[in-house]
Amino acid sequence: MDNSNLIKHYKINNKINIEQIVSDYTSYLYTVIKSECGTIFKQEDIEEIIYEAFLIVWKNQNNLDITKPLGPYLSGITKNLIKKKYRKLNINMNLDDFENILTSNIDILKCLEEKEITEIMHDEINHLPNLDISIFKMYYYLGKNTKEISNYLNISDLNVRVRLHRIRKKLLKRLEDNGYGKNS
Repeated sequence: MDNSNLIKHYKINNKINIEQIVSDYTSYLYTVIKSECGTIFKQEDIEEIIYEAFLIVWKNQNNLDITKPLGPYLSGITKNLIKKKYRKLNINMNLDDFENILTSNIDILKCLEEKEITEIMHDEINHLPNLDISIFKMYYYLGKNTKEISNYLNISDLNVRVRLHRIRKKLLKRLEDNGYGKNS
């Protein structure tokens, strides 16, 4: 198992290194939020959810199982915060406000399209070889550069860049085959 994603990797002198967690997981949580709710939330709402998730981790650092990976834990917290935000928005709106938002800000077809694209991409990614999945997640979810990935996986930087190119090409082809992209 990869120790760099375990909670104990982020503990120093029995204190959690929240700065490192924020650095390593901000882009991951942003992706989680976008995949869950597309463009429904404003940028400020997304940032609030992300930083609230980090605050929860920091407040509960003594209760964390250090042998567990941090990513799924943060993802679960974030999804619960998204639900909380939905409930909060619904409670504070009357019917007229909701109708105005529905007709002016939320493009339901766009949301459905984004969800379908996300599902297509997840399906295609899950059919990649394990090495390619690791490279993809490290690059796009964890924000690692190709040099960091190559050092971590002990393969050449060129190999990482070639694999990323091929992964992107596969994803684009799959999206085009499903009606998204150049051929649509």
